[in-house]
Amino acid sequence: MRTAKLSFLHCNSKMEMTMEVAVLLVAVLSLSGHAAATCQFSDVSTYTTTDKMMSSKTVLIAEFKAKCSSDAEAKFFAAVGDDVLPVVASTESNSYEVSWSGEHKAVKNGPYTVNILSEEGFAALRRAQRSGATSDVKPLKSITIEHPGLARTSLFIQTEFLAFISALLLWWGASSLKSKLSE
Repeated sequence: MRTAKLSFLHCNSKMEMTMEVAVLLVAVLSLSGHAAATCQFSDVSTYTTTDKMMSSKTVLIAEFKAKCSSDAEAKFFAAVGDDVLPVVASTESNSYEVSWSGEHKAVKNGPYTVNILSEEGFAALRRAQRSGATSDVKPLKSITIEHPGLARTSLFIQTEFLAFISALLLWWGASSLKSKLSE
């Protein structure tokens, strides 16, 4: 029994031919999906911790809205330096948020660039990181968070200590009142 070989696939068996067709089909579908989905970004806002005494860690947050041409909910990833973080989508609107925290001493003053990537961009970045090559993935959007540094703008005494002293005074007052009422 003779089997016809397709000249552009160069397959030795039916299984290899099936794999080649499957890979070709996936490549065509992913390219058509990628070309069809474009996103418009708006309402970008950022936040960073500035008060050293009121928080135990420094937090950086970037929020944005995205309207994509495809009806499906877009999935984004954020690249910050060498780290890749998931972007969380809001269930009510087209709002997205990425956040991370670090020890006060580890988070330095200055700008932090958050590169928003699609799933395809994330995959390309991961491939480049695994192979040790530099990535030239173009982000869908770049957001800059300006971290001015931390200031000591609150009380000299930590709030946990004040809460403990307040609870202790309240307990002492209640105990004193109870002992006076029971005499």
